[in-house]
Amino acid sequence: MSQTRYCPNHRDTPTTLQCSKCAELICPDCLVQTCLVQTSVGLRCGDCAQAGTGPTFGVSTPILARAMVASLILGIALGVTYDALEPQMARRLLLDSLGMGIIGYIIGEAVKLMTDRGRGRTLQVVAAGGVVVAILTSSFDGTTYGAMLGALVGIYVAVKRLR
Repeated sequence: MSQTRYCPNHRDTPTTLQCSKCAELICPDCLVQTCLVQTSVGLRCGDCAQAGTGPTFGVSTPILARAMVASLILGIALGVTYDALEPQMARRLLLDSLGMGIIGYIIGEAVKLMTDRGRGRTLQVVAAGGVVVAILTSSFDGTTYGAMLGALVGIYVAVKRLR
């Protein structure tokens, strides 16, 4: 006959559940009250689960630097290109919004590509910075409604690509 085992956190609660990594006993009360994680390999206690950010959201310094350089270079190149196209198109609300939306999409995708499909707040800021560089590089007149809306659309699209 086996000996009755009790949860180390709730000494009066018998249990047969245990962490699939360290074999620490876990009772049903612990499942509800603490941050225990059900993983693909079973239950894990809080220490073994190490609930942190996933690899998609964690960015190492070299990868972040690569994303920043790509965002800066693309921001300059796209800003100059947008400025060169200015005589060919009249500055209108929809054209400014569409143009900056396309710039935001390109920069967001480039940052995602340079970080091996990374996502997260840090990369969103990097991509938004690239759009701001594109805006500052072009002779984008920020005083008109079309220009302001275009800037917001570009930043929104870049950030949305990295969610």
